[in-house]
Amino acid sequence: MKIMERRSHSLLKILLQILQQLRWRGAWQGRQVGLTIIEILVAAIIAVIMVTILLGFMVQLLNTNRREQVLTETQQEMQAALNYISNDVQSAIYVYDGECLDGDDNGVDSDDGCAGIFDSGNNYLNNAPGDSVPILAFWKLEPLPSSLKTNCSDNDDANNTIQNDITDVDNATVPIPCASGKTPTLVVYFLRRNDRNNEDWQGLGRIIRYELGRYNSSGDPVAGYADPSDPRTNYRQWPEDNGGNDLTNTSGTGNANSEVLTDFVDTRSLDAITGETDAAANCPTGYQITPSDSTLKGYTDYDSNTYVDMRNFHACVSSGDASSGATQKRVSLFLRGNSYGKEGVESPSDGSLPTLSTEVLSRGVTNKIPR
Repeated sequence: MKIMERRSHSLLKILLQILQQLRWRGAWQGRQVGLTIIEILVAAIIAVIMVTILLGFMVQLLNTNRREQVLTETQQEMQAALNYISNDVQSAIYVYDGECLDGDDNGVDSDDGCAGIFDSGNNYLNNAPGDSVPILAFWKLEPLPSSLKTNCSDNDDANNTIQNDITDVDNATVPIPCASGKTPTLVVYFLRRNDRNNEDWQGLGRIIRYELGRYNSSGDPVAGYADPSDPRTNYRQWPEDNGGNDLTNTSGTGNANSEVLTDFVDTRSLDAITGETDAAANCPTGYQITPSDSTLKGYTDYDSNTYVDMRNFHACVSSGDASSGATQKRVSLFLRGNSYGKEGVESPSDGSLPTLSTEVLSRGVTNKIPR
């Protein structure tokens, strides 16, 4: 733009000099001279140049204004998504840290160890989104689907059972929890890079909320579910028992559910964003980052690229004990959006946004005994 302005000013100066010479020549000849055709043409050219410059300024101003509107809009979308996730985490009864999720329990004995539900080789997340990397996982209590209420007519929970449901240690069907009306549900947030050439999603990446409950919305038992309150396991080592046996329901007829929460999440590496080598995201003392580096290396996108060094959506989870019961955790959430893919944003660097963050305390409770 500045180069165009300099050239326009130079041309304008030359045309004005020509115009002055023409007027001087006419005066020197002692004639009363009006505007000649050449002078009119020169004036017209000058007017066109001036209009072109003004139009250039107007277009640049409009583009800048539109870009700022898009950036603000995307940041608002990221804030709404972050608020949703924080509210979700706030109701959690158990939140996993990154090391536990990838199976690295840092020396905890096998009885209290983690099965590693983010370990891509375990395949514990039935019907999980493909080409995505899991970011955050926690358990929360969800109400029974309304379609199951008709099965809760008997006052004795032991008689309220349905086919293909989970079984206990004696291989007997576990009754529907009609008295409490709630079941533990595993929630996992995934991040997926968008294949912008072959998908309707136009941002760099999108967040997907995955939910693995005991029942789906139709009341069908979900395949791949295991109850973390089963005496044979616990939240930390789910879904395995002490012997490493998989307790998930293999006869369920329903599937886990996945829904997109938001688009236009930045999926570039930290090195690409900061321009630095070996840039890293760190958590304060007493917190563990999730997902771990091992998890980011273990998953690939649509183009077989890993998610290494991708820290635009992550969490820092306060370290707690390894007991089987649910414990309250402080969770710091971080989310960075990118407007690339929207009108007026020509590159990921133009669409880059500041990282949003918030901290939440999980307040969910289960098996609470009133005093």
